[in-house]
Amino acid sequence: MGQYYKPTILENDKKTVKAFITSWDYDNGAKLMEHSYLGNNFVARVEIELLNNPQPLVWAGDYADPELDENGEPLMNTYEGREYEVNLYELCTDEKQLPMKKVKSSNTRKYILNHDKKEYVVKQKFEPEKWKIHPLPLLTADGNNRGGGDYRSDVEAGNVGRWKRDTISIVTKKSDIPKDFKELVIEFK
Repeated sequence: MGQYYKPTILENDKKTVKAFITSWDYDNGAKLMEHSYLGNNFVARVEIELLNNPQPLVWAGDYADPELDENGEPLMNTYEGREYEVNLYELCTDEKQLPMKKVKSSNTRKYILNHDKKEYVVKQKFEPEKWKIHPLPLLTADGNNRGGGDYRSDVEAGNVGRWKRDTISIVTKKSDIPKDFKELVIEFK
């Protein structure tokens, strides 16, 4: 089965859903590799939310591990008399869905910053004739390798999910990157 993803902005506690965006509003598939490419309008919408606005982010997969309660136990819910474990994807409720906005991909939203790890990635230039993977969804993915449509390459596989739940922002100028941040050179293929 295919795993669906929702880019999810978290509160500062990095556990509570603040807002999320769905791929279907942008005529995209919800599987990770259906929308994780440069020039994609759905990923561009997430970039707009992060532009000069650091926020905890996770690309929440519906096969990801369950959320834990204050005692470290899996968070549970009941449906039709049956208890089941709840993950972050399921905590994205309708009232927290961000409204659709018309956006375009832009090469000016060039730098992706991780404020927790003090790292940044230079987003590659979008070239319409060449398909290139956008690093943001893969770096923040939670649940990869558990369903169809996930990133399956060995290239940079250890970096998938490396930034999940970290505080992320997007900036347009290299001078906006704090001096103590180190570049993470990465190219998913």
